[in-house]
Amino acid sequence: MKSCLKQIYHCYDMLTTSEKLFADMTIHSPKSIIEKPIAEIADLLGIAPSTIIGATKKLGFDGFRSFKLSLASEGVNPISKKEGQERTDALQNAEIFQWVSQTNCTALNEGMETLKQETFNRAADLLVKAEHVYVMGIGTSGILARELYDYLFRLGLNCTCVDEQHYQILVAERARASDAVIAISQSGVNRNILDVCERIHGNGGKIVGLSNFIETPFAKYTDIYLAPFHSWTNLHENNFSFRIPMLCMIETLYYTLASMMDETYQTSREEHRIIVKKTALLKE
Repeated sequence: MKSCLKQIYHCYDMLTTSEKLFADMTIHSPKSIIEKPIAEIADLLGIAPSTIIGATKKLGFDGFRSFKLSLASEGVNPISKKEGQERTDALQNAEIFQWVSQTNCTALNEGMETLKQETFNRAADLLVKAEHVYVMGIGTSGILARELYDYLFRLGLNCTCVDEQHYQILVAERARASDAVIAISQSGVNRNILDVCERIHGNGGKIVGLSNFIETPFAKYTDIYLAPFHSWTNLHENNFSFRIPMLCMIETLYYTLASMMDETYQTSREEHRIIVKKTALLKE
C-alpha cells in the first residue's frame, strides 16, 4: 500500500494551491483527515470536495476513501510499535532523559551518513561572498532562524533575521542578486515559506535551505540544500521538529564560516570576549 505522506512529498509540486491546502492538513493533522467526512474537511479548508478527490487521485489513489484507508493504516502517529513501546517503557521507568538522549544520538548518526562537509563549504562560500544575508523561518523554524542569526551576527556578517511573513515577501521583492538568503523549514512543506522562496528564486536570488528532510518541495526552491534525513523519520512523535540535528547543522555552518573568515572570526571572537568580561559579575 502506498504511503500517503511520502506520496505528498513526491507529488506536492503537481498539486494546485487549493489541493496543497488538503495536503498540508494531511501532514499536520492526519487524525482529522481520518475522522472527518470529506464535506467537513472541505468546509474547514474553504475548498470543494471535488478538489480533495482530485488531490487524492494525483497522489496515486482511487479517491478519498482509499486515501483515508491508507492514511489510517500508517497510523496517526508514525512511530513504530517497537519504538512506541520503548518510549512508553522509558516513561514508566523514569528513564526519560536516557531515552531522549539515545533518540537524538540515533538521529545524529543518521545525519552523519547523509550530510557532507563539501555542501557546508559551498553554503559558507555563498554567504561569505554575499553583500547581505537574510535569515528566514516561520513558527518553530523562525526560532531556529533566530539561533542561526545569532551565530552569523557574532561572526560579523552583514545579516538580518526576518521571521515575519510580510517582511519576508518584501525581502523577496527587494533582495539583490548580490544578496543571499538562508531559509529554514523543518518540515519542508510549509506553503508560506515555499511561496517566499519561489518569489526569491524567480527573481534570481540565491537560497541556502535547511530542513529535516531531503525529498521535500522546499528543496526545489534552493540552490544549496542541507538536510539529514532521506525521508520521513519515525524516531519520535514530534517528527516535524527534530531540533538537535538542525542545531548541529547551524553550528557546523558557523564553524565552516569561521574557518573561511579566519582573521575576521578571530577579531569578532575577541570583541565578544571583551564584552562578556566587561559585563560579568566576577572579574578576573
